Amino acid sequence: MSPAKTALQRFSSATLRFLKDDEAATAAEYGILAALVATAIITAVSLFGSRLSSLFQSLANSVTPKS
Repeated sequence: MSPAKTALQRFSSATLRFLKDDEAATAAEYGILAALVATAIITAVSLFGSRLSSLFQSLANSVTPKS
């Protein structure tokens, strides 16, 4: 058997093992899920950040004793 044919067989068997591997798909799914969660957090903070800041400021003003 020629060296090129052997190398091609090793390459094709390695490619098939890679395609059958489920761990890579799981890692990609976790990456997509993490990106979606980060997007949701950024959206929520940008939408409600100023409202929450003013709410906490008004609470702090009501709790702080007046001199």
